[in-house]
Amino acid sequence: MSEEEVITKARQSIKETLQKLEKYQVYLNSELTDLTSTKEVVKDSLSKARQEVEVNFTKIQNDVLEALDGRQKEILATIDDVGHKDLEPLNNLEDKITGELEKVQEVIKEGNTTLEKEDSMLLEELHQIKKNLTLTENRYPSVPCISQTLSVTFEESPEAFIETINHLGEISMTGSLQIVELTERPGGMHVEWDDTFSDCESITDYSGIQEYILQCCCSDNKNASGTVFNTVYTGEEMSYTVTDLEPHVSYTFRVCGRFGKDGRWSSWSIPRNGITTLDPHEWSPEDCVNRNKLVIYQLSNHQRTATKIFPDSSKVLRSKTMSYRVGTSLQFKIDETGDDSNGDGIGLTTTSFDFSNPKQNLQCPGSVSINSKGLVYVNGTCMTTRLPPFKRGSTIIFEVNKLTPGKVRVSISIDDKQVTFDWQIDKDDDCAKLYFAMGFQHSGWQVTV
Repeated sequence: MSEEEVITKARQSIKETLQKLEKYQVYLNSELTDLTSTKEVVKDSLSKARQEVEVNFTKIQNDVLEALDGRQKEILATIDDVGHKDLEPLNNLEDKITGELEKVQEVIKEGNTTLEKEDSMLLEELHQIKKNLTLTENRYPSVPCISQTLSVTFEESPEAFIETINHLGEISMTGSLQIVELTERPGGMHVEWDDTFSDCESITDYSGIQEYILQCCCSDNKNASGTVFNTVYTGEEMSYTVTDLEPHVSYTFRVCGRFGKDGRWSSWSIPRNGITTLDPHEWSPEDCVNRNKLVIYQLSNHQRTATKIFPDSSKVLRSKTMSYRVGTSLQFKIDETGDDSNGDGIGLTTTSFDFSNPKQNLQCPGSVSINSKGLVYVNGTCMTTRLPPFKRGSTIIFEVNKLTPGKVRVSISIDDKQVTFDWQIDKDDDCAKLYFAMGFQHSGWQVTV
């Protein structure tokens, strides 16, 4: 290997590493956005709950204080009326006795002054002095009997009132139908939710089968004017795979549910953000044309369905990108069939597979496949186990799981029949991503991925 090739390979390796890091960066940003969005929803819920408590307790406090103040004034007014009635005769008597007492004190003072006079003068004025010191004694009745003895009682103890206050208000969780899992799919997102409704909602009031609505919108545009959530699923299942999503774009999902067609819809779940870094499963438009510019395959259904329209060519049609990720399942459906051939096949390939060879098929190194007759090939070697042949409506499922560097375990199933084997891959190949491919000799075959 020349120095230039080594440098080129090194640069390519760095670029691939940077691409992985960029995808990881997008994923982390999406998770952070999801976390931030969820925190904002929780904070908003807490703020509204606090505001509700403050408003209601302020009103209750004002009402209670107003009622207590009114009752206090009413009792005090009654006491004042009773006091006025009972104190008036006492006050009148007190005024009379006080007046008489003051008069007696004045006479005594005058008498004491007279005693200080000379004897001759005292004898001369004795008659007048005795007359001045003589007062008529008044006898006052005993303290008048008041109308009643006043007392105030509170039949209900403060403890009972406090106990009522201690049970004032109730906290309950609403909108408990929540999204519990977001799993990225090629060009889509698999959304799962639970069906735990709020304990303050009585599900016994409903009858029938539970129904759900799943909505989503592009996260970057959900707050824009005129942008609304779009309903992507309505049904009874508690999970759904949303397709036709742009890779590396953040989407926001929410769900609500009800029991029965006439039941009340629950509140929306907390919005969850998700992002898929996986390209959608699509057939490659470039592989549809051969070297002579003849169209061999025709694509439809957003490039997920491929139809062989030109016969007598074994050209292999691969996926647009290495969109199959190890650890997931890949499903093909035979929509239409044509004449079968030993070289036909549907399968998976690595980067070392030579797609440039116009006579290449899927029964060679760098690929695993199943042909239209149900024969399974691993790196070009036919296995003894045979699966059912292709027919219209057949579903072929591939599942690959990594074992060790350079080795994966593959399961292929068709019509409830399955075969599992180990596939040795070139160590220079990426074991995490694979192409999917198909190749048919005759026209008429139509396959959807």
